[in-house]
Amino acid sequence: MLILPVIGTGFGGQLLKMIFHSARARRWRPGLLVDFESFPSLHPLVAGSLCFQVAQAMGWSSPYAAIAMGFTGVVIYDTAGVKRAAGRQARILKRISPEQSLDYRITELLGQSPARAWIAAFAGLLMGLLIERGLLALPGVAW
Repeated sequence: MLILPVIGTGFGGQLLKMIFHSARARRWRPGLLVDFESFPSLHPLVAGSLCFQVAQAMGWSSPYAAIAMGFTGVVIYDTAGVKRAAGRQARILKRISPEQSLDYRITELLGQSPARAWIAAFAGLLMGLLIERGLLALPGVAW
């Protein structure tokens, strides 16, 4: 039962992202269902949900919770740090050779800001909790 809220968080996050960005752009954007980089990024969203679910199921002081928290920290660092640096490099490459950037479609939006990565992780925690509570409310679902 631990995995269902995490999977639900991933699907729910992608669906909410598509709806929000489609409404903002005032046009239907179904391609965002498979876009893992725009805000909220799927990586910290699912990692935050996983961390909370493991800590709640195994106990907050268990080694499994510590591993999940470490994993979530690495995911947030990667989302906010390494991918963001790659985006800055792409911006520099576009300035150096703008005609090639169209051919290779170099993107600048690879990562999130640190605040956005933490917000996505916290949103994943909340979404996982809501999905878990919803599943527990269903008759016949054992925890």
